[in-house]
Amino acid sequence: MSASPLQRPTDHLRTGIPRAHFLIAVLTACALAAGCNSSKPTPANGGAKTPGGKAGQTQAVVSLDSCIAELQPDEFGINVPVELPLSSLNEWGEADLADRLNPLVDEELLREELAELLDEDLVERVLRRRFVTRDATHARDAIWAQQVVSNLRTRDKSPASRVFASFYYTMHSVRLASQSVSNLPLSPFESTFFGRGSAEDRAWIFGTLLHELKIPTAVVELPEQAETPPTDDEQEQPSGVRLVAAQFNDQLLLFDVVLGLPIPPVAAGDEAELPPLPQRAVSLSEAIANDAVFRQFDFDSQPYPISAELLKQASLKIIGDTTLWSRRMEGLSEALTGDLSVTLFRPLVSAGDQSGAFDIIRDGADNVIPSERIRVWSWPEKRREARATMTAEQKSQLKNLNNAFETPLPIVEIGPELIVINDKIRVLKLGVGTGWRQLLKARTRQLQGRTSEAIELYTRIQGFRPLPPVVDESLLESLSQEDQALFRSPNVKDKALLSLGLSEEVRLAHLLAGEAAEFWRASSQVEKRNWKSASQSFDLYFRNPNNRRFAGPARLLVAVSLANLQQYRRATAFLRTIEPTDPEYTAAQFLLERWPKPPSS
Repeated sequence: MSASPLQRPTDHLRTGIPRAHFLIAVLTACALAAGCNSSKPTPANGGAKTPGGKAGQTQAVVSLDSCIAELQPDEFGINVPVELPLSSLNEWGEADLADRLNPLVDEELLREELAELLDEDLVERVLRRRFVTRDATHARDAIWAQQVVSNLRTRDKSPASRVFASFYYTMHSVRLASQSVSNLPLSPFESTFFGRGSAEDRAWIFGTLLHELKIPTAVVELPEQAETPPTDDEQEQPSGVRLVAAQFNDQLLLFDVVLGLPIPPVAAGDEAELPPLPQRAVSLSEAIANDAVFRQFDFDSQPYPISAELLKQASLKIIGDTTLWSRRMEGLSEALTGDLSVTLFRPLVSAGDQSGAFDIIRDGADNVIPSERIRVWSWPEKRREARATMTAEQKSQLKNLNNAFETPLPIVEIGPELIVINDKIRVLKLGVGTGWRQLLKARTRQLQGRTSEAIELYTRIQGFRPLPPVVDESLLESLSQEDQALFRSPNVKDKALLSLGLSEEVRLAHLLAGEAAEFWRASSQVEKRNWKSASQSFDLYFRNPNNRRFAGPARLLVAVSLANLQQYRRATAFLRTIEPTDPEYTAAQFLLERWPKPPSS
């Protein structure tokens, strides 16, 4: 990849043929070629013809609503195959794509400018007109990102509040891990769905959300990271990303995706007036000029690893991939207007009347980072490509990760065979049927911003933690009165005893689902800014001694909830329980310094 600069974002996309017409075309294609759910109603205009594309051509009208429905996060990859009807998309492209593209763009000049930033094969990916499988995943991620930013609860209605809400949403939704889930090449939506990812995943997710707000972003690459030699499997090797710069109000604001905090100005004045979580971030220029902003995070003889001097030598790597910058997505995005509007396209370099991300990022760098040190971040491109070409082993790993999301797995067989445990306990062997996928539905709805529905489902799922439901009460009729009483007992110990009749895999899936539901129920209430309910739900989470997987982020989120209720004594008590080995530790120490000190007893 060339070391030359990147490009500039588009703040104004052209308004061409109505998106509704385009979506109609795409959706009909979905139904025809991908076997869209037969239960869905046939579009009213079904087989009608409408003028389209070049003179004299016609195309089948497709329900755009249907096609967008196929790409919704709660349909795509669940009820709808990941391999969308590419033939239909490409059919539309052959007829209409050229007429949707910005006529002011000189494609040869665009090719030359792209070549300064991208290798030749990547330039071709940007310019190619045919749709490929990864385009569908990109579209799903963009639709999801739009739903997130549209449903965010913010402190006020200012654009800045949406930026910070998007950042905290990302940090609180994705627990920090040293690597992505099982090292699988997951998309932004998938990493958020599983709730765990690397700093690189967090950076990409944050950038994806801000694309919907038309805000370009870049990761800040420090000198020692740039000197690390690339490996053949670089997409599996985190590069040590820490800071993300977001272009807002003509400045590059700094966010730390490891700490889960913006880099705020040095606190001054009455600390009691500060919001519990910082709602301001310093610019790149301010940070280079004032090392004190970084020294706020020096704790316990572990200095913050970035200094103003080091930042002067940094490079900026623009967040995005060739699908986001592609001409086919430009045309598709142009066709989707009104209620169907979604930001599928953001240009990398300026072309015609459209600004590119490189220019905007370069201008925000304000000469403190020279343009030759502004390039493209390779991580998203490699992840997209690897996701579209997963191996059989990776697909198997992904299937295993989804086991808990299939729960509850209802009991469809009871005995008469017995299972003997430790030569003492004898329990009826239990067989289960196809999962009801309630955890999958709840998590997806939470990620779509449908938090009230998610909370209701999470509450139901918690009840299946000790034992899944019996699909039909008639199964109990052949049992002894004693066994029937056990199955109908509300006692958790009775249900735990019966659960020994399940296979270890099924039992573990329900235990994991129960804990996840309990944590995500509380985090949904954080997203709703319902601080009292959130703090009560987290209290319940901590009362169960078996809850361990989410303990670190739960302590931080309950502390934030209590701080928003002005209950600083309890809030700081939770922060002090966060261990030095937890990823949340440094953020907790910073908040302990930031928040008002409770009066001594």
